[in-house]
Amino acid sequence: MEKIKKLFGGIDLSWKKLIIFSIIAGAYTAIMAMLPIAKDTSFADITISFEVWILFGIFIIMNSKSAKESSLKCFVFFLISQPLVYLIQDVINHSNLFLTYYRFWIIWTICTIPMGFIGYFMKKDKWWGLLILIPMLIFLGFHYSGFLGQTIYNFPYHFLSALFCIITILLYPICIFSNKKVKVAGITISALIILIMSIITLFNSTTYNTVVLTNNGETGAVFDNTYTVYLEDSSYGDVSIKYDDGLEDYLIEAKFKKAGRTNLILEDSNGNKEIYEIDIKNNDFDINKKEKEINKELSQWKTKNVKITVKEDSITKTSADIIIEDKNENPVSWGMNFVIQRAGDNNIWVDMITKEIVTWAEIAMKPNENGITEMQLDWSKIYGELSSGTYRIVKYSGLSTIFSEPFEVK
Repeated sequence: MEKIKKLFGGIDLSWKKLIIFSIIAGAYTAIMAMLPIAKDTSFADITISFEVWILFGIFIIMNSKSAKESSLKCFVFFLISQPLVYLIQDVINHSNLFLTYYRFWIIWTICTIPMGFIGYFMKKDKWWGLLILIPMLIFLGFHYSGFLGQTIYNFPYHFLSALFCIITILLYPICIFSNKKVKVAGITISALIILIMSIITLFNSTTYNTVVLTNNGETGAVFDNTYTVYLEDSSYGDVSIKYDDGLEDYLIEAKFKKAGRTNLILEDSNGNKEIYEIDIKNNDFDINKKEKEINKELSQWKTKNVKITVKEDSITKTSADIIIEDKNENPVSWGMNFVIQRAGDNNIWVDMITKEIVTWAEIAMKPNENGITEMQLDWSKIYGELSSGTYRIVKYSGLSTIFSEPFEVK
């Protein structure tokens, strides 16, 4: 412990040593930012968070001989190290990080002037020295909470950073203060910060929210609100089908609770399943279609055994009643969705254009014991009034497309 305490006041930190320290810190951070193997690990956290830089700042403050020197040395250290982080990457990767990001970090660098000056008074070993330290301890506490949440989400990623925060939160009051009462008070406050942040994190688990599939997207998945979707292992999180007004289409949203591999299962109203293998990572995922399972009871289901008849006496310009007769051994249920086609030239059937985006009620109509399903179709809000002509109803079973017999609208 004595050797550790020497780092907080027992080092002759000359300007030459400070500049060398600045260059090493900046170069090391740039290397960690570029190393692929360090991505999303504790070793790369120095590139995006403050916990290590706080340690560097306190190290400089405690080894300065005056408040003015502390202020200037903190400023020079960050003035050298921070630009180097970006400039080294720009030279090696031919990027433009310095001009893109340093304008934000220069603000923090300027702030080190008053922070270094005020921080020096922690060396006075008084109660108000502890008051200066407490904001930094709380700030580190939030860092600890973030790293702990990421560790729980994808163990052991960021575990070392969470451990580093615990150690430094406890270490600072021990190494900075000699006054026993101030030191005990500091340790107590540090322990409370760790305890409170741990409880908050454990009761508010980290989630990764994203869209994993879109209807007719790159994976070829086709679905709407009549489908159900779920993860084979629910401990990985939750998935649901939503309609996106911006895309004007359906998508599958996910709230992942941890990283790993599981299967996402997309199931239609007839029990047919499409299985996708999903590899959940830190703020990223890979998804690939694995297989398609057809409901065994429907494996012998044939469209030729299904007939859709439109009741002639029910036909109006905005509605009609239909009878679906299914003579298969295992008749299927039918959703409310349908399409109307009109007979065009050369016996070509053309889909009617809808007036607005249609959202179908999630209702499955079950056939009676004779395989008969009767439905009342109202298309007044979908197509409006149909003009005189020949039409047919199109229904989708989940396996195939079924067409009604043509009917006339007068």
